[in-house]
Amino acid sequence: MKHNQDRAAEQAFDSLMKKSIKGAARDYYRKARRRREHEVYFSELTEGDLAMIATTDRYFMKDNSFDVLGWTIDVEDADLVEALKELPSDRRDIVLLSFFLRMTDKEIADCLELANSTVAYRRNVSLDRLREIMGVHDNGQCE
Repeated sequence: MKHNQDRAAEQAFDSLMKKSIKGAARDYYRKARRRREHEVYFSELTEGDLAMIATTDRYFMKDNSFDVLGWTIDVEDADLVEALKELPSDRRDIVLLSFFLRMTDKEIADCLELANSTVAYRRNVSLDRLREIMGVHDNGQCE
């Protein structure tokens, strides 16, 4: 009789453990499936997605920023920063607004109260001067 009670207790314990293990496994697989549905490999992200989640340390960017019409424009390339500093501020502003804020000549002209043709002329002259300062030829090659 004692043997039957021990056997019944063992079977009850065995059954309880199997149910617990099956439940834990079911929870694990459910969580893993939910995670797979929401996770994406970095290799599958587009450039735009990466840009949204990326960050750049800007500890020493103070010397690489320009204030233009209330906007602070950061330039990461040190050579370009030095070349931009050699331009007169009015021409540098046009280059920065055009290329870093992607403003059109009309938008820049309206902000600076200039004619569209003046903005285009100053931008082109400034770009030629930047090429000269940085030693870039018309074919894009450096000296």
